[in-house]
Amino acid sequence: MQRVIVPFVVLWCVLLLGVTHAEVITIDGTIKSVDANKRTITVETSDGAKTLDVSSKVKVSVEGKDAKLDSLKEGLKVKLSYHDELEIVLKIEIESSAPTGDEIVLFDGKTLKGWQGDTKYWKVKDGTIIGTLPQKLDGGTFLASTASFDNFVLKAKFKLTEGNSGIQFRSQRLQKNWMSGYQADIAYHDDFKHMGWLTGERMQPGVIAQTTLYQQTQVAQAIDQNGWNDYVITANGDRFTLEVNGVKTVDVHHDGPLSGVIGLQLHGGNPTKVAFKDITIEKLP
Repeated sequence: MQRVIVPFVVLWCVLLLGVTHAEVITIDGTIKSVDANKRTITVETSDGAKTLDVSSKVKVSVEGKDAKLDSLKEGLKVKLSYHDELEIVLKIEIESSAPTGDEIVLFDGKTLKGWQGDTKYWKVKDGTIIGTLPQKLDGGTFLASTASFDNFVLKAKFKLTEGNSGIQFRSQRLQKNWMSGYQADIAYHDDFKHMGWLTGERMQPGVIAQTTLYQQTQVAQAIDQNGWNDYVITANGDRFTLEVNGVKTVDVHHDGPLSGVIGLQLHGGNPTKVAFKDITIEKLP
């Protein structure tokens, strides 16, 4: 009897095509570990950790550009496509580049060192930056960092007591303590409709990305109106993502300023009181 040797590539195609009810499943998650020897990857998803085999033909990409398998690191946010019967990963899209690990503390918890603004409205108390605008003020006022940043992951905790606020980034200081640039909105009015929007402060368009009705519901459930909340802002090239208490509100590409300072806003329309703490930034390569 003659032995028939089936090449691996042919066998691979038979396996993929032979399972008639097979599907390709796509999931979002964060990489927990990668074992290059065993060719496995473990990803933490909203449904828990999942370990999958990685195909030798896997396609890895970062923002649409081809990348190597060894670029996968712990902590990266990824989108995986895998064969549900064989549980083999066919495609991996890296959704955020790895931070350099150099975390910069923007607020020391004691002083406004490294910041510029009108101290009539901005104070430091009990380890927090407190902004208070007791009356309407044309154009509002900002507290801005003295340092500029281009690609980064910015993390901050905020507590909004009254009015409307936001976090500026890739921005420039203007006259009267005004600013121009990107803003991650902080607002509770209109059932959190504007919370987590990406807007342009004194730039066009005024609204760059807004939340869906479903996202507004998620944010409303996640926000602690009487306590501290987490904001994570990622700016990497022309891609921006915003997360509020773990809820992703924005993931968009936009052609605008590539660098600038960070700013904290007291909106000028109404009396406002807001507090910030634990403000850090990690530069992206």
